[in-house]
Amino acid sequence: GAVVIGAARFLSGYQEPFSTFDETLSVHRMVEALKHAYSIRMSLSDPEFFANETAAAVHDLMTGDFMEHLRQITDDDDVLPMSSYGGSKWGLLTDD
Repeated sequence: GAVVIGAARFLSGYQEPFSTFDETLSVHRMVEALKHAYSIRMSLSDPEFFANETAAAVHDLMTGDFMEHLRQITDDDDVLPMSSYGGSKWGLLTDD
């Protein structure tokens, strides 16, 4: 649930998240939103053992301005390096 909400929040920052004239742009924005949301998802775990990290990841997906920050660093005409998805806070992938 939190990942879907995070992706929706990412897309809600666009004036027109799903372009009516350019289907390719709509697909690109959706894919970029999901890449960011799933990058944060990798930090979700059993809250019994990692309660603080799980709560922080859910918070960033569902509230606050973190998803807007990620949207602002994402381009409509390019993709980010793998290490940039999820931002410096949640990005667990490397570009190696």
